[in-house]
Amino acid sequence: MVLMGASLDEQIVADDPIRMLDKILLNLDWTDWEAEYSAGAGRPPVEPRLMAGATLYGLMNRIRSSRELETATRMRVDFHWFLEGLSVDHCTFARFRNRFGDKLEGLLGDLNREAGKLIKAGPKRLAVDGTSMRSNSDRHGARTATLLQAKIDSLQAGFSEIMAEMEMLDAMDAMDDASIAALEKRKAALEKQQEKLEKALEVARAKDEVKKQKEGQNAMEVRVPVTDPDSSLLLNKDGGFAPNYTATGAVDIDSGLIVHADVPSGGDEASVVQSAVEEAEETFGEKPEHVLFDSNFASGANLEYLSENNVEALAPSKAARDGNPAMRPDPANPIDEEEVSKLLQRKGKLGKELFAYDAETDSYHCPMGRSLPFHRITKRRKKEGGKIVVREYKCKDCSDCPLAKKCLNRKAVTRRVSRDEYEPLREKLAARMQTDEAKQLYKKRAPKIEGVFGYIKGSMGIRGFLTRGHKKVQTEWRWICGAYSMRMLMGNMKKKRESNPDPIQKNTLGNCADPIFMLFLALFRPYRQRTYAEAA
Repeated sequence: MVLMGASLDEQIVADDPIRMLDKILLNLDWTDWEAEYSAGAGRPPVEPRLMAGATLYGLMNRIRSSRELETATRMRVDFHWFLEGLSVDHCTFARFRNRFGDKLEGLLGDLNREAGKLIKAGPKRLAVDGTSMRSNSDRHGARTATLLQAKIDSLQAGFSEIMAEMEMLDAMDAMDDASIAALEKRKAALEKQQEKLEKALEVARAKDEVKKQKEGQNAMEVRVPVTDPDSSLLLNKDGGFAPNYTATGAVDIDSGLIVHADVPSGGDEASVVQSAVEEAEETFGEKPEHVLFDSNFASGANLEYLSENNVEALAPSKAARDGNPAMRPDPANPIDEEEVSKLLQRKGKLGKELFAYDAETDSYHCPMGRSLPFHRITKRRKKEGGKIVVREYKCKDCSDCPLAKKCLNRKAVTRRVSRDEYEPLREKLAARMQTDEAKQLYKKRAPKIEGVFGYIKGSMGIRGFLTRGHKKVQTEWRWICGAYSMRMLMGNMKKKRESNPDPIQKNTLGNCADPIFMLFLALFRPYRQRTYAEAA
């Protein structure tokens, strides 16, 4: 038995994660965050360091919503210790997380700089990828612009009915307060629904316009989720389509921390590669040496940007696969019967990667050694919009070719192959991916970046967003990635501390085995109690 209960500080053990989180946050610069506050009447604001720390610590412990955070500040000892005894309501948490969304990139950068001090280096290799996260929207509530306009027109009929009913009651002199309140309530509900539909209609028309620029005037209408029109209908791994956002991340392979986090508009995940490299350079003062991603990110624009900035791209290349007939010593000679049999057993049509390009004659050679000379110059629509100049090559005769059925489309008579301005970069990528060094390095991509998404969805229990709208979703994703990076940084610090233990151990009531000393602490505890502020 003890005469007095343990103090709040003694209830948090020396190696508790909340102490390490507090230590990390104290080393960060919060000047920009504090500048957002202004002195005035009312209660003094809670320090942004405490609000951000509680939000990150909550995400690390599967406490996501503002109301759950409010409960934690009242009921959990670790939150009570960190917040210096303050209880923060859910409205304050909600406003804070949305208000400081633009500061989260800086917070991620600060955490990465702290990690850089531990590993004494910046990121040499970045792994970039994206994952689908469920939006906070009805799965079956997606509509096209035509259907949305029809729904809005039907609401106008509802407004007319309400106005007619008001006029009828007024003419009958039967208009009382209850009737007015009921009609006003119906009118307000229709106005709210109309506002939601008009926002979805605006987004649907904008997406339709973008799709027409890419696919032409005959492009099909885009279906837009009404509840959260900024999300997109994407294919789920568990089957069917549902409203989702494409969340992306760039992970440092050495430290495991997230260097860049974003939710690109329209799900264009390839657009984040350049911003990831730029943010890594801004944080560490130098560009990474390698960027690893899958084929979805290997766009011509990305390969060109990385080449101009002396950053090597590592990505899967069909042309780099073993046994590719395009890599034979003399492309003018046909392949043997055994390789012909393998190509005939191959699924799908024969891709361009099987055709070898000859720069001297500006022509291609097919697997059977036949020449495809230059035919014409055309223009094609780019995925990100606009058009690109393409050189087209055409075989003169494919009539007696044994691979014709596998090579030609249904109505085609001869095979055509195109080549754009980015093709030399793709060929360099294919040559690079044939080296053993590139193959071994690329094997590290999936465990790192897929491991991050797996941890967020599995251990942190985050498979969808709580907020709606692209800007709020982007802010929420950065908070999530900040929590993950904080956990990784804490893990790295713990490993370093275990490898270099501090000989001076802090004496607490829990780690003292001398009963006489325990009695001394109990008797004189009133003189050694610490305040909440001192405990933090």
